[in-house]
Amino acid sequence: MYDKRPSVLLASSGTLFLVPCYIAWSYGNILTAIFSGLLSGTSVWYHLCRNDVAFIIDQIALWSVITRGLFDGYAGGVPGIAIWCTVMSYNYIVYASPVRRHFVHQQNIEISNRWHMTIHIMSLLGITGQQLFIEPPSS
Repeated sequence: MYDKRPSVLLASSGTLFLVPCYIAWSYGNILTAIFSGLLSGTSVWYHLCRNDVAFIIDQIALWSVITRGLFDGYAGGVPGIAIWCTVMSYNYIVYASPVRRHFVHQQNIEISNRWHMTIHIMSLLGITGQQLFIEPPSS
């Protein structure tokens, strides 16, 4: 069941997208850093406000990060793509699959929010991990 109540727990875990933002920036992957920073901000906004405008903007930031992750995965070779596929598979199972009612879409909102928080954590670990496999441009 979807709950429209604000969640400080999910907003807090949304701030963690600043970690891959910093790592990507330090590795010179500016576009990934910008998208991760935007996702952090929109995630906090959406999870604290839970309104339709925040949801739409958060979805745009989310899909920007997902798409950029595919490009970063490609740039990172087999390990980069493996990380992207692993994170996307996990997120699919927990959020969008037919069994999602056992995870994020269950009746107990506290447990549901904890599962949603694991999506944030897996995703930020994936974005950060991909940075390690991207070849820096030769100068």
